Amino acid sequence: MDKKSFRPRFINILAAIVFCLLLDAPIQAQQINNSEKSLADLYEEFKTAMRLPCGQRDQAIQIGKSIVEKFGSDKVSYQVVDDLNKLIPIIEKKEKQCKSDYELAPLYEEFLKAKKNTCGKRNNAVIIGRKILELHSDNERNQDVIEFVRTQIPRIEEADRICKRNVRYNETYKTSLKSKQWDDFFAVSREIITEEGDSPLALDVMLTFAAVGYRLTANEKNDFYASETVSWAKRALELIESGTKTKSRWGAFENFNSEEKTLGWLNYIIGYISYFRLKENKKAIPYFYKATKYNMEFKSDAFMYQAVAIYYFDQTSSMTSSLSINEFISKANGTGNPFDDETGNLAGENAKKDEIAVLYRQLVNLYNLRYNLAPDENVNGLADYIQKLINRPLLDSSIEDEAKN
Repeated sequence: MDKKSFRPRFINILAAIVFCLLLDAPIQAQQINNSEKSLADLYEEFKTAMRLPCGQRDQAIQIGKSIVEKFGSDKVSYQVVDDLNKLIPIIEKKEKQCKSDYELAPLYEEFLKAKKNTCGKRNNAVIIGRKILELHSDNERNQDVIEFVRTQIPRIEEADRICKRNVRYNETYKTSLKSKQWDDFFAVSREIITEEGDSPLALDVMLTFAAVGYRLTANEKNDFYASETVSWAKRALELIESGTKTKSRWGAFENFNSEEKTLGWLNYIIGYISYFRLKENKKAIPYFYKATKYNMEFKSDAFMYQAVAIYYFDQTSSMTSSLSINEFISKANGTGNPFDDETGNLAGENAKKDEIAVLYRQLVNLYNLRYNLAPDENVNGLADYIQKLINRPLLDSSIEDEAKN
């Protein structure tokens, strides 16, 4: 049945033929007594009531039952009574079906109209749908309509629940910006992430969680959500590296705008919070190092250079000394010939040499950036610079900025 249009079906042709044969059957009038109508009179009334539209023939049923009751023991009227006994249940079933059809049609139209309301505001469609199922689930001729309503109700309820959840997310973000109270926002963020799994929407919510959590720790020194911020930032990194893309612009509300910036900022956020707020220095340094691979705003922060230097010497597992620094520079520059084979490389050292060279070039670039050196200027004192960096803890740039102000 077409869901957009609804036309009740009427009594079938076979039943109509049976009625016509009955109505045309000869009836012998009998007088029961002076105060009662004859069978002929009652039967004429029955035929008149039967001409009413389907759904309006309750009186015909009543008259038919009256005939059966009054003339059931009359042998002369046996055939008429027997026919009515067979027909009355058919009429009752048809009447019930017709009434259901006529009542169902407007309800169904209301259901379709209410279903078109804005997502999150379709509770009336659910109410009407349940009423249809309660009153008309046994409507045999329109089971396609009944089944359609039955399947739509849970879909509408779930879609509306999600819409309301997303509206709550949007509203709590705007409210939290003013009130500086983020508990409700983070609560609905967790709800979305849990329900959405590895979807693009979940990724966008994780990114916004990380952005807000970082701002709270770095600017407001509020560490309540520090650990959770790091956890979601790491999970977001995993999703991106596995190929998950954003649904928005790399974050809901607080956008990172590109995949490169997102990766850079996530590594930076993890490193920053781990180092400065959670005091997990060794866990933080690799993330700082990864963050420097991206062309980001924080490359001008001094502690990023320290992080790169510390990462290198942690990787080499050697004592920090002028000798180790000089060796590092020598290998990176290809001077001092530390490799003795004909190709200039010991077996298995190619990868290590490449890594050292990359680290060194990165340190040089950061050094140049730090002191605004021109590309053609000679870099002097890099070894001493590195030595100073690794001999002191990283400095929180946000604290430095506050001191300047």
